Amino acid sequence: MQTNKLKIVVFIPSLGRGGAEQSIIRLTSNFIKKGHEVLLVVSKKVSSEKTVPDNINIQYLNKKRTLFSIITLRNRLIDIQPDIVLSTLPTSNFLNVLISKSKKVKYKAYIREANTNCTQWSKGLLGRVTGILSKYAFRNATGIIYISNELRDITTKAVGNPIPNSIAIYNPIVFSNFIEKASEKISDPHYDPLKETWVVGSRLEDHKGVELLIEAVRRLKVSRNLNLYILGTGSQKTYLEEKSRGLPIIFLDYVINPLPWYKAADLFFLPSYREGLGNSLIEAQLLGIPSIASDCPSGPKEIIQLFNNGINFETGNLEDLIDKIQSIEVSIEREIQTDKFRYFNEIEVSNQYLDFFTTSD
Repeated sequence: MQTNKLKIVVFIPSLGRGGAEQSIIRLTSNFIKKGHEVLLVVSKKVSSEKTVPDNINIQYLNKKRTLFSIITLRNRLIDIQPDIVLSTLPTSNFLNVLISKSKKVKYKAYIREANTNCTQWSKGLLGRVTGILSKYAFRNATGIIYISNELRDITTKAVGNPIPNSIAIYNPIVFSNFIEKASEKISDPHYDPLKETWVVGSRLEDHKGVELLIEAVRRLKVSRNLNLYILGTGSQKTYLEEKSRGLPIIFLDYVINPLPWYKAADLFFLPSYREGLGNSLIEAQLLGIPSIASDCPSGPKEIIQLFNNGINFETGNLEDLIDKIQSIEVSIEREIQTDKFRYFNEIEVSNQYLDFFTTSD
């Protein structure tokens, strides 16, 4: 394991509430705790930012679009002269790799692939442009970190000839008081423990497939005494609320600590059409909750197989989703999967990143 102090810059578009941002914050904090000099550089501020630990030093570039950060970011990196720059998401990855080729700054450019963005490269002008920028990054980075093995396979096929220096490392999900946070009581008045509790934790966007789950509730509401709790917000929220009128569905918006809801669930759902890894699915599985997830690329199948406590349904197939709901056993006996913590422990995951940084050419 590495011992030398590194000067690391972590570059991301924003500090929104997505899984990629959450993972980056945890990684950054743990790099600092290991004694490295770390700066988190953020292209733009957003209204709904995640809370960042006090030990993280943040610099904002104050740009409306990540691509517009190129000159300011280059100048910052020339001043800092980092050893490592880690980025995630397509435009950030492109800028990271491009600037690393500059004569005035020399560093190792590592990119983190957190979603199946490659499946969108042939869809419209924006998709094609994103594909061009992404392929450049994948072919010229120092190293690539994929968040699942299947994602590495899918992206490698799409890129054609990415650099061979890559690794699959799961997301940092388990933090120091994970079990304690999961054990907090639910005080929300909408919660009814006497009914079968279904939970989905997701951004409310079209590709997350929540509408499909709503239709399943519509079909099963007579035969199942259930409540579906939807944790999250997004551009589809108003539309989905309209679709849910008259159904036993409760929208809880963004929940700071969703773990007690996952722990209280009889069934957890991840109905996405595409997904990087599925942090919420991992959290539910770690808490021993039977889960039903789509078989979309790239993470849900891998996670269900790892825990062996759930089932996948065919992506977008309502009839198959209903069949899987009716076939899965709902049990009151749950066991926290502490033996799987090591795959997702934030300290262990951060150490894997640092080891990869120091062993890569």
